[in-house]
Amino acid sequence: MGENNQNSISNRCAPAAKPASQQGQQQPNVCSLTQMGAGLAGRDGRILVCWPERLSDNQGNFQDEILHPVIGDLQTDPRITASVREVEFRAAITTDRKPGLVYRKLPYSTGAPNSWTSSAETVIKLMAESCGRARSDHNAGAYYFEPLNGATEFASSMPDVDIMIEELLGDYVIDHLDHPTLQRLLHQGQQYDKPQSGQVTTGAESAEVDDDEVY
Repeated sequence: MGENNQNSISNRCAPAAKPASQQGQQQPNVCSLTQMGAGLAGRDGRILVCWPERLSDNQGNFQDEILHPVIGDLQTDPRITASVREVEFRAAITTDRKPGLVYRKLPYSTGAPNSWTSSAETVIKLMAESCGRARSDHNAGAYYFEPLNGATEFASSMPDVDIMIEELLGDYVIDHLDHPTLQRLLHQGQQYDKPQSGQVTTGAESAEVDDDEVY
């Protein structure tokens, strides 16, 4: 399955030019940088536009998030634009040879600087070069890379990123306005606050400040 396949998720949910509800369920083998644990990231990434659905515990604390890729012609709908983020996905494999996807959120469309997103870009590139794990430093408001010795022989087992996207995100795609997941999210009024143009944000000032939040 190549990236030229016009019907692939990688193409349909790529940033646009200027089926059952998944509520409360985890998204297996789709991990943020720090969720992945030790391993390698693929060198070839795919950027998709996604609606991140926040999952909370009974006290309202951040627990996890589900990423719903949004089809291109919906990305500019005014009911949706405030809630979507560009997300880079890479194939990944852990040191115990478990395949999946690792992701990082790209900066907001306003271009406002953010120490979390800029450090995530550095870390995911380092994870593609050598085995290691991502850590978060909330005092510094940034991720950092912790290299591990050896354990790179399983790099040949790295899965194909497009195949992983199709297999792991296929059930989460929002592809029409009447999609039940989209209707539920709109009803909940769930959206992320975007910084205003020119606003500088740090980890502590971000709208996403819970200790285990995904930035």
